[in-house]
Amino acid sequence: MQGPRSPRRKESRKPTQGKSARRKQGKLGITRRALLAGSAGVLAAGFGIGSLIRDEPEPGVREASAPITGPVPVVASSTPPHPVDPLMEEAPLPSDVYVSRPMLPGVPAVPPRATAVAPSPPSLVAPPRRAIIAGTPIWQRNARPLVPASGIPAVAIVIDDLGLDHARTTRSLDLDRNVTMAFMTYAEGLPQWLGQARAGRHEILVHVPMQPEAASIDPGPNALTVGLSEGEILERLRWGLDRLEGYVGANNHMGSRFTEDAAGMRVVLEELRARGMLFLDSRTTGRSACAAVAATVGLPFASRNVFLDNDTSAGAVRAQIMVLEQVARKHGTAIGIGHPHDGTLTALAEWLPIAAERGIAVVPLTSAMRLAAERA
Repeated sequence: MQGPRSPRRKESRKPTQGKSARRKQGKLGITRRALLAGSAGVLAAGFGIGSLIRDEPEPGVREASAPITGPVPVVASSTPPHPVDPLMEEAPLPSDVYVSRPMLPGVPAVPPRATAVAPSPPSLVAPPRRAIIAGTPIWQRNARPLVPASGIPAVAIVIDDLGLDHARTTRSLDLDRNVTMAFMTYAEGLPQWLGQARAGRHEILVHVPMQPEAASIDPGPNALTVGLSEGEILERLRWGLDRLEGYVGANNHMGSRFTEDAAGMRVVLEELRARGMLFLDSRTTGRSACAAVAATVGLPFASRNVFLDNDTSAGAVRAQIMVLEQVARKHGTAIGIGHPHDGTLTALAEWLPIAAERGIAVVPLTSAMRLAAERA
């Protein structure tokens, strides 16, 4: 197994002919569904948002977000009471009933790109798929209690790539408790980092490495790649999931190639659903298959609105935070993703204490998903 890597620049910060990628405001859509599994209902909520910016821009390419088209069935579900996590304050998330909706109209569809199918390596015997968890899903058990927005726009902030840089991970964990933390699967010292995150009342995501479009970019050890067999995908995914605990779900690290592969993402999202997790699509490509697959699988799902730090200077991050505010004011809820860069952490440390004065409620990821569902 390869050892931990030094912090790497995200796909989004690959230079493109001397210019940064054009930022584009996407459309907000809500997809929510509930799935009944046997006698125990498994709640599935979706929060689908179009891409504002392609994370791995290619020269001369400008992509639009692909909408979810067609009706999505509505199934009611409920979940039984569950014990309070002592680190997550005073009350659990209540059960809810969600409905499914397509994304907002007017977003141009992007036809799927024709790709050659690489021959699969010799198949591994897939481990037995875990049974769907009876009772309350992990994402609810480990979620913070709902943070109300009192009718004002709500924003969720997620910090990716944590656990690789000690000083910047520490700075990230010092941010407001409503900031959600995504830890690299291959980081060292994860028990210590996770303990600090939970003590700080942060919600936690597993940051799963996935194949980028550019073959020259290394996503990290045990990355999920196109061409792996189902057994190999599960083996790598479970290796990462089993290294962390106390999380509500997962999101992708890089993945502009892998998240376009519906068959591979189905294997991933079915495993997350079986474990009772949610999935946040970092939306590193406008052709992501995640929303459509999550809807058919019945997985709690969200998609980011804004990358905060494709340009890592504090001034550029401040400008992106203003874009995030605008999206939240327009649609009621928005999700921003940032990384442990000095400029990002400086800008967030300035903005988070005054967000309420600016009429913005900063909430954990699960609260943003529930608020979006309620406001749809």
